[in-house]
Formats: sequence, C-alpha cells, structure tokens
Amino acid sequence: MTDEVGTMRPNYRRTDLSSGHGYRQAKVERDIAGSFPELAEFVMTFGLQRAVWRDVWSSGPSAQVGVEVRMAPGIGRFRLHAPARVVEVLEDGDRFGFTYGTLQGHPEAGEERFVVERRADGTVQLEIEHWSRPARWFTQLAGPLARLAQSRATAAYLQAAERHARDSASG
Repeated sequence: MTDEVGTMRPNYRRTDLSSGHGYRQAKVERDIAGSFPELAEFVMTFGLQRAVWRDVWSSGPSAQVGVEVRMAPGIGRFRLHAPARVVEVLEDGDRFGFTYGTLQGHPEAGEERFVVERRADGTVQLEIEHWSRPARWFTQLAGPLARLAQSRATAAYLQAAERHARDSASG
C-alpha cells in the first residue's frame, strides 16, 4: 500500500528520468478498431487497469491530476500493491489520456502514459509508454523477469482495449 501521504519518489517525472538514473523507456502503439469516444472514456476511467488487474481502487471516477489509483495484482498473501498518482491529463478533442507516476510501495519507480488518439483519417490509436526502473528488492532481484512482466502487462492493456472496442461494437 501507499504510505499515509502518498509520497512521490524523487525524479518521478519523465523529464527527470535519464538513463543515468537507470530508467528504461518503452512505447507501443496499436490501431484499435472502435469508437474513439468510447475508447477515450474507457481509458480515462481506468478501464484498462480494471480489465487487467484483479483489484483496482481509485480516489476519483476518472483520471484527473492528483487522483490516486492502486492496482493489486496477485492472489492472497502473494498480492502486490502498486499505487500511483495521476500527474498529467491530456484532453484535446482528438487526444485523450493521462500519465501516472508511481508512489512509494510500487514495484517500479517511474511513469506510465496512456493516450487514445483519433487521427485525421478517422482511425483510432492507443499509445502506451512507460519510463521505469525497479524500486523494490524483488523487482531488482528479478531483473529481466520484471521487464518481461511489465511487457506482458502492456500487452494485456492492448488486448483489453481491443476487447472493449469489440464488445462495444457488438453491444
């Protein structure tokens, strides 16, 4: 869980995250065949997180600067707590998204950004980008396995977006 004051880690903003601090950056983009407004709402209300993680709590109904979100992957005593705070929101007609920075207790230190964009040709794209480094002893020890877990989580977010678009179109 997060500490009582929801403390951000030093150098949590991506503008401060340099390779000198051990941060890795990864970015994926995928076209999603679906409704832009519906996908934007799904992303902005933490739908990706709720679709992927077992337990998700947020201090607000949608992504706004300062809203905290806690994901709890795992089962029983093997459950991790991954608290984060929204640090940036993008709401620009054809682009909606947010960035959250990790809080104390999160297995990784850094930021993750989720953006849905409607392009001029009408296609819809989801972009997920993260800047991170291990923050807990077990993610440091896990090394490449922790990076693999993060890649799998990103793939699960993309699948959740595609599933949501499919379900929205058929329902």
